Amino acid sequence: MTVRSLRVIVVSGLILLAELALINMPYAAEEPALEDYSVQQLTDLYVDLTFAFEGNGKLEGLSKWPNSVPVKVMTFPRDSIFDKGDRFREIIDLASSVATSLDRGAGKHVLEAYGSEEMVNMALSPEARSRVTELASIFLYVGSRGEIKETATMLSETIGRHVLDIHRGYLSGSVSAGGPLCYGVVLPEPNDPYTILRAWVFIEDTAAIEECLYEEIMQSFGLFNDLPAGAPSMFNDDMVYNVPTPLDWFMWRLHLDSRLRPGMSESEVRAVAPQLISDLLNR
Repeated sequence: MTVRSLRVIVVSGLILLAELALINMPYAAEEPALEDYSVQQLTDLYVDLTFAFEGNGKLEGLSKWPNSVPVKVMTFPRDSIFDKGDRFREIIDLASSVATSLDRGAGKHVLEAYGSEEMVNMALSPEARSRVTELASIFLYVGSRGEIKETATMLSETIGRHVLDIHRGYLSGSVSAGGPLCYGVVLPEPNDPYTILRAWVFIEDTAAIEECLYEEIMQSFGLFNDLPAGAPSMFNDDMVYNVPTPLDWFMWRLHLDSRLRPGMSESEVRAVAPQLISDLLNR
């Protein structure tokens, strides 16, 4: 199983999701069916997941990527990964597989992932490397702890040096716990704090990489918070599940419904969510 500690920091409009993966955990044998939840309960769970940060208060609006744009996922193993033979291909293709799984589970096209051959071509071709400037992208970095810190420093001009100084200080305090790092940074539009523009995910190579990929990519879409203890979900501190559960997939599909728009207030979401939930349950 994986015992993790999730914290979220919001500084100058940038959202930091930090997670420590400490121990691998098995899956639970049983879980409640979605039909065991009332529409009101599912609405409350969705609001919990999207309008609150663990230990950091509430959001005033719903955060999402633009509904019309599929998000591109690009994976950049650091040098230490390339020193391990084909490990870099395994990591890139695992990220592509997770993104494909999430795309299929979304019920519509929301993610496009580059495989290992495309990423190798990108590394070798200046023209292909220009793709990394594309908007609506999630950039995944996997490497040693030192390489993650170096990459964060390298990206400071893009993300904001003052924010990275804060998150490096926060993470350095967490490093003493000895757990592999797995965290994400979400950057919204400059004039729209609830429309996501880009995201970065940093994973230490000793972490539970597949689990980190699922959770951090889903969180980078705006599913920021943990669900209550006991909920059959990846998104809580019970850490019984290593991959999305039926409840997680339901929340994922609900969140991606185009009728839920970036910036909607909690009351606006609560007004429309019951019908969206009923529609999903009856499919």
